[in-house]
This record gives sequence, C-alpha cells and structure tokens, in this order.
Amino acid sequence: MQKRTGSLIGLAAAIMLSLGSICLSFRVWELDWNVPVNFSGDGILLLTLFRSIAENGLKGIWFCDRLGAPDWSALIDVPFLDLDLAGETWLLTRFFSANTVFYLLYLLTYPLAGASMYLLMGKFTKKTPLRVLLSVAYAVTPYHFYRGMGHMTLSHYYTVPLAVLAALLIAEEPFRGIAPERFSRVKKLLLYGGCVLLGFSNVYYAFFGLFCMGIAFLYKLACTKKLSCLWKEAVPLYTVLLCVGISLLPKILYSLKYGENTIAGVRSPVQTEILSLRIIQMLLPPGYSKVGILAKITQHYSAVGMSINENQFAALGLFAAAGFLIACLWVIFRIMQKGKTADTRQRERLNLLSLCILCLVMYSVTGGFSMLFSMLITPEIRCVNRSSVVIACLSLCVLAIVLDALFTKLKGKGLAIGGAVMAAVSVCVGYAEFSWYPTHWQAAAKQTDAVLQSFFAQVEETAGENALIYELPFMQFPEVPPINGMEHYQPALGYLYTDTLRWSYGGVKGRNPAAEQLAIDEGMSEAFLRGILDAGFTGVYIDTKGFADGGAAVNAYYTETLGLTPIVSEDGWLYYYPLDESISQQAGT
Repeated sequence: MQKRTGSLIGLAAAIMLSLGSICLSFRVWELDWNVPVNFSGDGILLLTLFRSIAENGLKGIWFCDRLGAPDWSALIDVPFLDLDLAGETWLLTRFFSANTVFYLLYLLTYPLAGASMYLLMGKFTKKTPLRVLLSVAYAVTPYHFYRGMGHMTLSHYYTVPLAVLAALLIAEEPFRGIAPERFSRVKKLLLYGGCVLLGFSNVYYAFFGLFCMGIAFLYKLACTKKLSCLWKEAVPLYTVLLCVGISLLPKILYSLKYGENTIAGVRSPVQTEILSLRIIQMLLPPGYSKVGILAKITQHYSAVGMSINENQFAALGLFAAAGFLIACLWVIFRIMQKGKTADTRQRERLNLLSLCILCLVMYSVTGGFSMLFSMLITPEIRCVNRSSVVIACLSLCVLAIVLDALFTKLKGKGLAIGGAVMAAVSVCVGYAEFSWYPTHWQAAAKQTDAVLQSFFAQVEETAGENALIYELPFMQFPEVPPINGMEHYQPALGYLYTDTLRWSYGGVKGRNPAAEQLAIDEGMSEAFLRGILDAGFTGVYIDTKGFADGGAAVNAYYTETLGLTPIVSEDGWLYYYPLDESISQQAGT
C-alpha cells in the first residue's frame, strides 16, 4: 500500500511538474485563449481542421462543406489528424471554441507525455524522484518545443512510451494466451488499450512504435525459438496494425469509390533522404537556447550543414543525449565482454534498449535503410528524422537503469551529494533547453485578431447567410508554396472568422477542381465574373499580400472599372467586393 501511494504521488508530481513547466515557459497567465496562435502556416491549417470538427462532428476530419465552394472539401484525401487527436478535439469542442481547444490540447501534451513516461520508468527504477525527473525530461524534450503548436499532431507523442512498454513486455514476459500470464484483467485491458491508442496515433509514432515492438518480438523469437510467439507475443503488434488499418480505411474506401487522388499528398522516395536523421543534430543543443554559446554552436552547424530542414528539430536534450551515448558504449562493451559476465534483468533490458536505438539509427540516418523502405514499399513515411523522439525515450530508459544502479550504490553523504548534483544539473538543463516565450508574446496577434474580427463581421453581415465568396488570388490546397506575401493556408482566415459563409479556398487539389477552374484572368475580366456568378458566388475577397503590386491592379479593376465600393480591413490588408445585380447584368452581356 505504501509503495502504491508513493507511486501515485510520483505520478502526480510528474504530471504537475510537466504541466507547470510549460505553463511557466508559455506565460500562461498572460494567455488570451480566443486569439489564434498565428494567421498562416500549419497553425492555421490545424485551426481549420479543429473548426471543421466543431461544426461537423467527427465527419469534419474528412469533409467540410464550407471550404472549396461551390464544391466541398474532401479532406479525406489528405488525413492531417490522427484519430486520437481528432477524438480529443471533438470532445473538447463540445465545450470550448476551436481556438481555446487548440491551446488546451497543446498544453495537455506535456502532462500526458510525463504521465506515460512515468508509467514506463517504473520498469527501470523504483526511486520515485528519479522516475519523476526523467519523466519530466521526456515531456519537455527540445523536440516538443521545436514542434510546438504548429505541429500539434507531432506534439502528441505520449504514445511512444506505451510502445516501448509493450516492447518490453513482449521481450520479457511469458505469455499465456494473448497477454503476460501474471497480468490481471485490468492490466490486459491497459496493455491493449495502449496498443489501440498507438495504432490510432500519429502515423510516425505508430510506425516507429511498431518498429520497436517488432524488434522486441524478433528478440523474443530468437531467444525462445518458439513459434508460439507468432500467435501470442505478436498479438499486440497485430492489434496496432489493425488500428492503423482502421484509421486508413475511410481514405482507402473513398479512393476505391471515386478514384485515387494522384496529386494531393503525393510523396517521393527522395524526400526520405532529404528529411532523414543525423546523429550530430541529435547531440547538439537546441538552437533556441538562452545560453548564447550553446545556441551559436547549433546555429553555426545549421549555417554550414547541407539540407538543413526539420531534421534540426531532432535534438535529444542533455539527459537523453547522455543515455544515447551510454547505449552506444554498451553495445561495444557487450561485444568485448561476450561470455564473460552473467546477464541480469537490467542488463538484458540494456541489451534490448540499445538494440532498438541502434536499429532506429540505422533505419533513419541519412543513407539508411529507410530509403529501401521508401523505394520498395511506400514513401509515405518520409520524415524519418521524427524517430528522434523515440530514440530520446529509449535513451532516457537507458539512463534510468544506469542512474538507478549508481544511486543504489551510493549511501549517506554520497547519496546526498549525488542527489544535489542531479538537482543542480536539472535546473541548468531546464534553463538552457526550455523555449521561453517573451513577455506579452500575443500582443501583435491580438491587434491582428481585432482587425480581422471587425472586417469579417462586416463581410458576413453584408454577404448574408450561406453566401459563397470567391477568394483572390486563388491558392491550391494543401501543401503549396506562398504566393508573393500570402503564406500557405492564409486564405483559410475567412473560414475561421465566419460562421456560415462558404469560401472558394480549401478544395483539395486533384479532387475538388470547381473553384480552381474558375480562376482565370487573375480575377479581372468579365469572363471571370460571369463564371463565378453562374457558380453562385456573390462576392469577391482579395488578400492584397498575394499580389506582387500589393493588390493595386485588382482593386483598381473592381473600384474604377466596375464602380464597386469595397469593405476594407482597418490595416488595408483585406478587401471584400459585393457583386450586385448590375455587375451580374454586365457580366451577362
């Protein structure tokens, strides 16, 4: 009972410290929960998906009838959200706005990661302070700050420790039926519940989780030489695979019925090489560090290195980097000491963890086996540098075993000194590796939000309920480069700031071509007007940042040639032109 109470206290501490760390870094006391995190890029894409779920329920993951007018958007072709995140979003949007849910879900990723890692750490140490420390280290790994809110789906990596735990159980435990024989019914449900969460999680975490579980299964098969593993220990793998298949099933069925989309979301094997993992980037300190000399080291490498992209987000952090180096040394030690030392449970675990790390590096590193997978099977798992967070989890497990053995040997003053040193190092690491948000970091966003609120309120009132609005310049969706100063996904602002209007932006390229086919003559001709009017559009929205001349020519056409009076945002950025009956008659002639 006392051990269980201590464990629960440790779990609560890991959760609270993980949450408290991000709240402190995020300056959550200054946060305006209703202001979008930004107004372009992946953050706006995610907000768009959250809004679609809020309006349409879970169907909003796959379809949105207010995007891609006069058609509707078949988001099913490019499933951006994993089912775990979509389910969480759907639940929270029953009670909060999409903007609020966005911040809530991001903040929750920290305590969720800390809690799942604390559960895993129980396999390596019973020392509660050590479990808490390394769990929090995993929750606030630099990878988390790098990915941030723009890559919300990648911030949901709390499933990774569940995959590592399942891998350990497969490798170590004798199975009776489809679960470890000593497991109670509750633990069996938790095991397979974790497998379901992993299978429905981000495809990269499901893939690399299966990778680790597969290594553990082969390890078990090699050690036991029992084919019964195929229908016992392998069942957790089959469960994850089944859930991955279920999550992909809607897209597969839709493609079978309406044909495959060969344009949107298409990947190439060469992208796997470009977005591969580099060992040096895992070991370098984060480039955002407040410790100038550390930041300069990484920034220098980024300046002189080749093909620097999101692979620079692979930094492990000091604790995980130490565990990674220990794992590398352990492989060498095991080869040199073969047959000379007896294996204990912890040494066997070091063997398995080091093997998983080695295999992940061999697969993900530039020129690694991932290229073969991309060329021979599928290039969909292209950003293999994202295996770094799995390597971080495994490396922290290695460090936990070593530190547990070290602190077990220390007694009296030695133990006190060791604990003090760890505490001091933890504080220094926290300062160096946290991404500290500046004071009033939302100030500029609040000003932009106020301008957009006012502008789109006028547009919606003028256009009327369920009106169709055509957006200029036309931008394809998704994954296209900026148009002049108009960033990708920026045209989704109209959808986010209105409740009933339907927008031409957001139809998936290769699937919803209606709006794109209407995009002729840069929106400055009678033929263009006739086309959009016939399609049911009653207004034209102009983002001046999308034009090289700042929208001077297109605005002159609508104001001087057509004689229309626009609604203009306070900062002169956005224009809206209602198309009245006279314009309809003029276009008809």
